[in-house]
Amino acid sequence: MRVASLGAVLALMGLGAVATAVVAQSAPVTVRIALVSQWTINQHRGAAIPGRQRPMAAELATALRGVEATEFFPGWGKARLHGMIANRPDWTLSRQRQWGVPMPFFIRRETGELHPRALELLLNALVAMRVLVKDGDRFANASVARTHLVRTSPTYVGHLLLLHEAEWDHWGKLEETIRTGRSPARGHVFETDPELGANVLAVLDRIGQQSGPALARRLELTGARSLLDLGGGVGTHAIAFCTVYPELTATVFDLPETLTRAEQAVKEAGLEARIALRAGDFNRDPLGGPYDVALMSDILHYQGPDANSALLTKVYSCLAQGGRLIIKDRFLEPSGTSPAWVTAFAVHILVNTEQGRCYTVAEAMRWMEQAGFKSVEELERTAVVQGVKPS
Repeated sequence: MRVASLGAVLALMGLGAVATAVVAQSAPVTVRIALVSQWTINQHRGAAIPGRQRPMAAELATALRGVEATEFFPGWGKARLHGMIANRPDWTLSRQRQWGVPMPFFIRRETGELHPRALELLLNALVAMRVLVKDGDRFANASVARTHLVRTSPTYVGHLLLLHEAEWDHWGKLEETIRTGRSPARGHVFETDPELGANVLAVLDRIGQQSGPALARRLELTGARSLLDLGGGVGTHAIAFCTVYPELTATVFDLPETLTRAEQAVKEAGLEARIALRAGDFNRDPLGGPYDVALMSDILHYQGPDANSALLTKVYSCLAQGGRLIIKDRFLEPSGTSPAWVTAFAVHILVNTEQGRCYTVAEAMRWMEQAGFKSVEELERTAVVQGVKPS
């Protein structure tokens, strides 16, 4: 990003002149949030800042002008940041320091180069955090950066960091979400923001590459001939399952935009002859079949209960007699207080999806039984459930 205005940098950091109102305002403008250890500042009160005779709304306008005067790479960043600043009544001050922010750079207007002092401060901080190493006046990636932050590395995790950045605004509205029960998210990320959806897919692909082959072996699919990988993303599980079971063929069902990435992954795996791609919306479009096995991995928590119940009935109809439905998800214990990681993930889903939530195994099993499945059982605790279509 090339920053042409100090106002845009301050807007990025959530700081700047408006922050002086925390100590300068005679009227209270900050609010303490009890649910999380944060302090926020309201930027729409309209009260004047002492000594400047300007309302805070003017500070907001200055920040927005700074965004407009800034050249963004990629270009969609401008609209996203403009919307965040214009539509967000409160800025979290403490979180900016505790969690970190996207890193702006000061550019020397005369030369267009990075400001040397500002850059050195940033690089020195990264050395202290052991992300970089320093030798004299030269900086280089430390081992952790080479391993996890270089895009060509097989253990790259940058997609997850980019995903966290994109979800920043939703987390900033956590208090509002808790008060109302309504998420700030609208629509499904794979349809509303394909670029963000690509980062989600990259994260899921990374997880699936590590866990998929072992999962396939544990499920004992010997004898099955056809697999439906519903909402299969880039084909990670389909590739793993077909690799473990040479007699298996698979169909990856997902949105058209997603399958463009799946096509490349399948080709790289050399499995074009055994893995088919079927584009569509699984809640509306035919699924094909009949299949011996259907896999639903990380689908339920993105949808509401009614949509999930209807989808399981639809999957039942596309299975062959004796076919198996396997659901892999992040399930809560009946108490709702464990597993610990899933309880935190449930809050993440609350904030970042319009209809999603984390469910219990009992809820998933009830939907399966209502759809007609028999021998419904929990194969792996709070992780995998299975049902069989009667012969």
